[in-house]
Parts: sequence; C-alpha cells; structure tokens
Amino acid sequence: MLNARGNRLVGVGLGVYLVVIGMLVGMVIDRMRFDGQRSAVLGRYEQALQEWQTYRIALEKATDGHDEQSSCR
Repeated sequence: MLNARGNRLVGVGLGVYLVVIGMLVGMVIDRMRFDGQRSAVLGRYEQALQEWQTYRIALEKATDGHDEQSSCR
C-alpha cells in the first residue's frame, strides 16, 4: 500500500514539475518573441528619427545660407 501511494506521489510531483517547467518555458519564449518585435519597431523608429534629423539639418543649412546672402546686400 505504501509503495502504490509513493508511486502516486512521485507521479503527481513529476506532473506538477512538468507543468511548471512548461509554463516557464512558455513565458521565456513569449518574452523572446516580444523582444524581437520590439527591436524591429525600435529599429524603424530610429531610422525615421535619423531621417528627420538629417532633413532638419539640411533645412537649417539651407536657411542659414539664405540668411547670410540676404544680410550681405
């Protein structure tokens, strides 16, 4: 009787262990997928920000050159 009870406890313990490990692995995989998506979004954002800054610098240079020419007259 103790042997059957011990086997049952080992089986339940093993089942709980596997469920917990499965949940943790699922959380890790979900986190890795989210991080990949986040990296892609941030990459596009950084590119757009760089393009905007380049545009602003070019606009400022064009404006500064125009102001200097008009002030020389």
